[in-house]
Amino acid sequence: MGDTLMAIPAISQIRELHKHDDLILITNNPMKDYYITAWDVLKHTDYFKDVLFYDVTNLRSLLKIIFQIRKSKKSILYYLPPPRTKRQVTRDYIFFKLFCGTTKIVGLKFSIDKEIKRDSFGNLIRVEKESDRLLNVVSGNYHPNSSLKLPFPLLHPPKEIYELTERLLKEIPQNSLLLAIGHGAKMPANKWPIERYKELCVRLLNYDKRIHVMLLGDKEAFESGEFLSKGFEERILNVAGKTNIIESAALFEKCFLFIGNDTGTIHLAASMGIPCVGIFSARNNPGRWEPYGERNIILRKEVECAGCFLEECLDNEMKCIKMITVDEVFETIIGFLNKRKSS
Repeated sequence: MGDTLMAIPAISQIRELHKHDDLILITNNPMKDYYITAWDVLKHTDYFKDVLFYDVTNLRSLLKIIFQIRKSKKSILYYLPPPRTKRQVTRDYIFFKLFCGTTKIVGLKFSIDKEIKRDSFGNLIRVEKESDRLLNVVSGNYHPNSSLKLPFPLLHPPKEIYELTERLLKEIPQNSLLLAIGHGAKMPANKWPIERYKELCVRLLNYDKRIHVMLLGDKEAFESGEFLSKGFEERILNVAGKTNIIESAALFEKCFLFIGNDTGTIHLAASMGIPCVGIFSARNNPGRWEPYGERNIILRKEVECAGCFLEECLDNEMKCIKMITVDEVFETIIGFLNKRKSS
């Protein structure tokens, strides 16, 4: 989900460049039934007329894509995957250019990149956000840090979805400060300890009686969300696993701030224009997977093993993310509250 949400600014620009053309999304079939696909996110936009799913092991799905592209006299392919190897890019070029007969491919050469980048001394370097990289590729302005700025929100829930969110939030007082938390993550290495989220919630609720907390995420985050809300059921609403993508997006618009791990939920929040406090491990280069927008704060600690790219950290017991304290997160949130009061 995060990869798709980071591509939305670029997709929005493609729509602007081709106002009178039909856009068709080409995306892979989910590996497992419960995986969120690109289409699960993008079907809630008005960008695409249709979607084509492919499976590299399924010849019929590949032939369908070849037929669909070849029947168009003039086709442009915007190539927007995460960083790829030269071999992967060459394979895709052969398929789309030679087999499909695509007239023009945009973004192919800019997709070849290393997952981890270091300087001559072996230190991680800061790289541009993936959302900015893709937006620059589409706009033909491939200069880091010079991206176009798009208006929020990037997703537009329909009226009936907003009516649903009103029902979900009916027990929360009108003058409340609603704070969203995304405490889950697919990768264990990206999870800030749940006990720290609990301590953070307690401190925030004691700090200001107007604060209410909403917990969002997938079904796996529901159980840990129950742990967080225990004893504070009147002020912590756990909707993790209970809402789909577009419902969650509408809920985010009711919040003044999001706090959470490096996962798809933070990118969904950012796409709706609310400021985010990201609690990030050091497994990647700083910058690349930070959410779109200028009002976000990323909390991250550099350690000697930074750039490990591990999905699960056993040897060093998640040292980098555990170095981020509850005090640090709490003070960052209070800073947002103080700015809000003064504005």
